[in-house]
Amino acid sequence: SACRRPCPANSSCVNGTSCRCDPGFRTPSGKIITNHGEACEDMDECELGKPGTLCGRFADCHNTVGSYYCTCSQGYRPVSGAANFSNARENTCEDMDECLNPRICKSRSNCVYTHGSYTCTCPPGFELNPEDPKLCTELSLEVKEQGDKNVTLSVHQVKMLVNWDVVQNSGGSGPAVVGLVSSPGMGKLLVEAPLVLETEEQSVLHETHKGLLQEVSPVLLSDVISAFVSNKDTQNLSSPVTFVFKHLTLCHVPTARPKWKVFCVFWEPGQNGSGHWSTKGCWRVGTIDTSTTCQCSHLSSFAVLMAHYDVQEEDPAQAVITYVGLSLSLLCLLLAALTFLLCKAIQNISTSLHLQLSICLFLAHLLFLTAIDRTEPKVLCAIIAGALHYLYLASFTWMLLEGLHLFLTARNLTVVNYSSVSRFMRKVMLPVGYGVPAVIVAISAASRPHLYGTPSRMLTFKAIAQLFILGCTWCLGILQVGPAAHAMAYLFTIINSLQGVFIFLVYCLLSQQVPLSTSHPVLFPLSLLSVG
Repeated sequence: SACRRPCPANSSCVNGTSCRCDPGFRTPSGKIITNHGEACEDMDECELGKPGTLCGRFADCHNTVGSYYCTCSQGYRPVSGAANFSNARENTCEDMDECLNPRICKSRSNCVYTHGSYTCTCPPGFELNPEDPKLCTELSLEVKEQGDKNVTLSVHQVKMLVNWDVVQNSGGSGPAVVGLVSSPGMGKLLVEAPLVLETEEQSVLHETHKGLLQEVSPVLLSDVISAFVSNKDTQNLSSPVTFVFKHLTLCHVPTARPKWKVFCVFWEPGQNGSGHWSTKGCWRVGTIDTSTTCQCSHLSSFAVLMAHYDVQEEDPAQAVITYVGLSLSLLCLLLAALTFLLCKAIQNISTSLHLQLSICLFLAHLLFLTAIDRTEPKVLCAIIAGALHYLYLASFTWMLLEGLHLFLTARNLTVVNYSSVSRFMRKVMLPVGYGVPAVIVAISAASRPHLYGTPSRMLTFKAIAQLFILGCTWCLGILQVGPAAHAMAYLFTIINSLQGVFIFLVYCLLSQQVPLSTSHPVLFPLSLLSVG
């Protein structure tokens, strides 16, 4: 039966006469509630029991509301794998050797095993960092007499060479101090740090890998070092400071890829505690398998990064289509040019425009097929790049002139004013067709001469060659995105490589004037037959 009065929280009625506290709870007088004003309170089993009796050896007791649980003490682990247990009979805690973890102590510190714990010690020449007892700081002090030569400091894998004029204050007195601090473990904290290149360097990389550069992922090759001098002006040094970084052999870097470049960088802090790697004021002097030499015009925190590129590999089938199609176009362009040049009966402004377009495309395709892979020597490569640039621009200009001539002819047919169109086109076609591309190439070469003749310039000219297509093929270049990009690239390449065939087919074979003129023995000499 129920008690006459309700029992308080965390208690239950016993024999209908009294209230008893639930397990894990009690009143100040005991388990049985004798006074209706009493309440059942949680009792701390961990304090009531004797140390080690509830949970056993190498274990800690944790009180909860109405109960408790046990865990292994720090430095010990449960053999059973259970994180918690209830009593000493379930205790399986044993000592674990923390020193088996190679990262338990930070760089250059040694782990010493003790029962239930461990300590980190430093080798000679180092001392523990008071702020981080797992980190060792290398201590090295040299006092040298001032001279005219460079000061050389070495720490771990880095060597610094700096001139005395950079170290000391201008006009100041007192000792000149120069320091070099290495932070080997810093690279783990800066794995995702971005790399920001100078504008000129970024332009070179963008032009070299235009359309194929997918991602730039910097990899830290060396330790991060910080340099300081007693000179207050460290942003514009009178002479550059030289750093020699030792690092892994480049071919052994796990993430090294076919396209990569080594950069000398420094850490540039940003807003809100952020920052990035930058190349401003630092440049690479040289790199061998295991070391890189850098020079910087300022002092900060420096490192050596390797930026590798995910470059889309060229499709061999598409390359075969391009070269076969261009070879066929060369033959057709040659036949078309000879037709426009030797067939007197059809010579007019239209055929003159066709002739100039055929000549420009023929020379551009011929140079592309024979010289696009000639990247050495650099001067020859630059000349080939400039010539290709000019020829493809000239081809595009002649296409524009053909469209302009067609528009003016169609407009003036309504007023029978064809002669004025012919006079206008004769005056402007040669200066515009060959002059405008020459001006563009001259300006480009004068403003950015270093962009002509790069080893990967072939990729850029392939893109240019595929763009200059007659008529509707422009839309195929625009459609090379999304799921259909691969198919559009094939279709674009096929139509582009057959451009010379289209010109010969439309302006020669399908022309009503050419068959009539070739049938007349006077208008079309027999010498044309010996040309083919």
